[in-house]
Amino acid sequence: MSDRRSLWRTRPIAFSMKAPCVLAAVLLAASCAPDDRALLGSGDVLVEVDRVELEESPDDPIVGVEYVGERPDGGYIIADRHAGRVRLFDSSGRRAEVVGGPGDGPGELEEPAGAVELPDGRILVVQRGSPRLTIFFPDSAPTITDVPGQYGFWADRAGRGFVAGVATRDTRFALFDEDGTALSTFASRDPAISETPFWIYFADEHAATIGDRIAVNTSLFPIVRLFDLTGDSVGVLGEAPPDWAPASAPPVSDLSGPGNRERIADWSRSFTVVRQIAAVGDSLLVVEYGRHDPRDSNPDFVTSTTADVYSVSGERLASGLKLPGPVVGGGRRVLVLVAEPPAPWTIVALAWRGTER
Repeated sequence: MSDRRSLWRTRPIAFSMKAPCVLAAVLLAASCAPDDRALLGSGDVLVEVDRVELEESPDDPIVGVEYVGERPDGGYIIADRHAGRVRLFDSSGRRAEVVGGPGDGPGELEEPAGAVELPDGRILVVQRGSPRLTIFFPDSAPTITDVPGQYGFWADRAGRGFVAGVATRDTRFALFDEDGTALSTFASRDPAISETPFWIYFADEHAATIGDRIAVNTSLFPIVRLFDLTGDSVGVLGEAPPDWAPASAPPVSDLSGPGNRERIADWSRSFTVVRQIAAVGDSLLVVEYGRHDPRDSNPDFVTSTTADVYSVSGERLASGLKLPGPVVGGGRRVLVLVAEPPAPWTIVALAWRGTER
């Protein structure tokens, strides 16, 4: 059923000499910082501008926070995939609304994986459980339409409409207009993903909207591809960090028989992946790296390690940043998850130094 009523401080390792003028302000601020700031990370490039604890109902707790979107009014929206709900919060973290519920009927959701709120109050949800788009309206019953893919895995606003991850045989993303009509699909998967044993099970697709660009990454590769709002390719950015360990083809002959699962898990820990990408405003992109760390409760778990910051023009502005928690979203700021149960779910919003206001 649908209920319509209801961070961080980092130490920069390297900077591009061609960075924008705001970088000079970063360096100046670092040189003027008091000595005790060294304990927190002298020369911060991303500064905490907000910290919120997400309010929960004892009868309807948050099951998971995989990706957090920004609402038009400055609040937050979360597709709580395993709870079958989309949760909306105001800017202080108070619960504002919950839509959906587990199921496949009208207004019900089967593993919602991406959610977007439009300025007029409509909430658009793509789900992983079946290839469909559900649109919740403020004053009328929800509608359901198909999406051009096998399942959904992400969504964000793009121009007047939105963009979503919708896996097809040949492409990974789709652009929609503001009424939910699919306009085009784009971003093909590298053939090596399906041709190399086991890679397809460990390759994740990431995306972020940066102004009039859509950045797309496949986790096994450090390069980020850029597309415009029609889905046309407009270039690439990024390079492997110094400690990047590329994925290899596992020795299939050693992965059969007893102990197969453990050997695959050990192999998956041997290479670096891009864990997430996220926008900072309309011109910067955070690329977060990590390593697979399979767990009984989550065989796809990835531990974050470091992050780089790029301008949309491709300049690497900072590298080797140590994050206090995993990146879970972007937009006006980068959103980082710094606490989860048994502590309250807590999100920190970060801005590039010099652009806090």
